[in-house]
Amino acid sequence: MSGLEESVRLIGFTSILGIFYAFTTIIAASSFWVLVYARGIRSRVRLSLLLAWVLLSWACATVYVGGSSYWALQAYVYHRHPGPGPQMGADCAQWWKGSDVAYLVGTTLSDGLVLWRFKTIWHGSRWQRWLLPIPTLLYLGSIAIGAITVVLGTFPGRTMTCSSSNTFLERLHPFMITTAFNLITTALMAGRLYAFRREFEASVGKSLHPRHYTSIASMLVESCALSTAGSFACAILYTVDSAGFDVVFPAQSQLQAIAQMLVILRISLGVAWDATTMSSLSEEM
Repeated sequence: MSGLEESVRLIGFTSILGIFYAFTTIIAASSFWVLVYARGIRSRVRLSLLLAWVLLSWACATVYVGGSSYWALQAYVYHRHPGPGPQMGADCAQWWKGSDVAYLVGTTLSDGLVLWRFKTIWHGSRWQRWLLPIPTLLYLGSIAIGAITVVLGTFPGRTMTCSSSNTFLERLHPFMITTAFNLITTALMAGRLYAFRREFEASVGKSLHPRHYTSIASMLVESCALSTAGSFACAILYTVDSAGFDVVFPAQSQLQAIAQMLVILRISLGVAWDATTMSSLSEEM
């Protein structure tokens, strides 16, 4: 690892990660406050589930930040190489185990929410029964690959981002299935919302269409496009072994939490797409 790559990695896993974690904490606090005090959700079971989801997502993001800080402290302070050149301690993997678990649990939560939103947005469509198995299988596959990654991470010199092996398959597995899942679900959700927007505008006019459901910003939030963009960038940079991965990857650990909290925030405010939205708006057309 060159001095430049080492500098990029240190900045990515400290400064960049800290900035995005601040946004994660702000949005988590906002979601929690709205869920508790706005009382837009009447079901106590659903309210408790969403509160637990927010807290667990924020906890995973927090553990990841803590693990990254601990790694930086160990690799660059207590076990740093003396003299000029790269300073990071050689065996960085031993200080990263908790971060790997936190990241993969956070990814599982994020993808699970995306799958739920996919099912909700495509509710009532004759295509749902044919489309739903695809992201479901990809989601289960990502969980299985994630579990394997955690197990492999228990061996010396191995983590998701720091491995003594450099084979193509070992560099491929952490992100490809999750990226494919996110790209497919985001495209299909955004496509359905956009198609309904066009249909609604054609029937009642642009001035009357429900912008809180079908504005561009709403469609991007509902389809979790933020997390998908980060996941796609991670997969590309990781595959080509670019130093930019060390900037995008720590940010993605927070982006996936932010994306799902924004959806939960819309649910708590009562402006998120639900299973009855399509039929309700269709009656107005």
